[in-house]
Amino acid sequence: MPEPSLSLRSEAATADINQHPVQIREIDIDQAHDTFGHLPVELISHIFTIYAENFRVHSSFNRVRFPPEPGPLLLGAVSKLWREVAFGMPQLWNTINIQIRLLPSALKTNTKIVELVQQWLDRSGQLLLYISVKVKAVGTKHLWEPIFSLIRNCAPRWHTLVLGATSEMYAAFLNGLTCAPNLHTLNLINLADLLSEEDSSDHDDPFHLQTPSLKYLDVFDLRISSLAVHWGNITHFESDGVSVDEFFEVLRLAGRMASCTLLYLTDGWDLYPVPSTPLIHSALKQLHLGANDGRLDGFPELDLLVFPSLEKLGYEYHRKYSFPLHRLISLVNQSCCQLTHFELRSGELSEDDVDDLISLFSALPTLTHLKLEDLADLTFGSVLGGTMTDKLLLKLTPIEGVQAELLPCLQSLEFRGIQKFSWNCLADFIIARLLEDSTGSNSPIADIDRNLSVLQRNRNSIRFVSFIVRKCEPIIDLDTRARFNHARDIGVSVEIVDGFSNKLL
Repeated sequence: MPEPSLSLRSEAATADINQHPVQIREIDIDQAHDTFGHLPVELISHIFTIYAENFRVHSSFNRVRFPPEPGPLLLGAVSKLWREVAFGMPQLWNTINIQIRLLPSALKTNTKIVELVQQWLDRSGQLLLYISVKVKAVGTKHLWEPIFSLIRNCAPRWHTLVLGATSEMYAAFLNGLTCAPNLHTLNLINLADLLSEEDSSDHDDPFHLQTPSLKYLDVFDLRISSLAVHWGNITHFESDGVSVDEFFEVLRLAGRMASCTLLYLTDGWDLYPVPSTPLIHSALKQLHLGANDGRLDGFPELDLLVFPSLEKLGYEYHRKYSFPLHRLISLVNQSCCQLTHFELRSGELSEDDVDDLISLFSALPTLTHLKLEDLADLTFGSVLGGTMTDKLLLKLTPIEGVQAELLPCLQSLEFRGIQKFSWNCLADFIIARLLEDSTGSNSPIADIDRNLSVLQRNRNSIRFVSFIVRKCEPIIDLDTRARFNHARDIGVSVEIVDGFSNKLL
């Protein structure tokens, strides 16, 4: 039988109870479980509203999995009163997750699933809908047409749509639908890689839909050429990977795009022309890049990109190729932007890589927020150096009478990974950054009031430090621990966590 989401399976049980009521049993259930029956309906409704918001947030509609949470059916299963309140609140029902799998008895149960989907949608009233549909079935497009039809009929109410299916299912899902006027978020996930080779398609069928309100677009394993949507209002775009020429096409199409995440770049497919003159994109503020096998330096076309409004830059680096120092510096310099945030996710770094990282930070004096994360395999230990080392911390630490050599405006430092640094060196960094005033000189700890005067005097003082450390050593030195506590006392958020036990150190 087709396997719908847990919420729909739960509804089947609820429907059976409603069809065959047993009064004594229902009373017993109410008395045993409805501990809040004395509360006013208005208060119960308010609690349910908070639960509905939390359910939608945790659903998150991500591309990896579809949430198994039962949602409002969990509330309706508690008691008769709760069921009546829940079934009468449309805001509990405008989030729906449907999972379809091909099993031998699919034809027999398809009608029941359609009824359950219809009931769910009816209870949502006229609210905007948050819908995810995951179809792990091939060659059965006609079987799911009744469900697709119900969802299409609600197209004017779509706010968020997540469609996980092979691209050959797009035509069956849309089936002539031309417009979703209120669609705000679209996530298309090509599930072809989850199917057998004989069922997988060698090309992407087009997804054509007018989406005048579309702001967020997230695609997985799809070519840009297969997407015919309204790009003009998109502000956020994310993809698991695009070719270089597709990247330029996205920048041309999405002139209002403020955030772009590309998990990797590949060589051009020659589907779109790459300009010979600089391409200026004035709206982009956040850019996160990765490169297939770490070859960001292998794309000279990137030197043609200019992002004058860029504030946040992220890069994911794997140590198969050299660190793309010059490409990253060029990207920032040619944009003449005031970069404030930089995030690096990397494999273990060699000594040369750490030197390159220090050189990169020397070229980014406006950074206020730095986040570093190790991607190394933690199971078998580490061979090379980690991202966060004593060498880097010393470079970030100002000395008495001299302003910090690197990142003088740094206010936030985050790190997640293997410990390749000493606690004493980290404490030196924090205290020195606290005591450095606007003239670059330092004062003894004893001269600092135990209040926020230090932070008020120097707006560039360090304010937030978060280290989630695996394979960490205990903080044994009492003087080092005292310096961490002193920083906390005067208003700095210092969070040091053992990455394995999740305990604060």
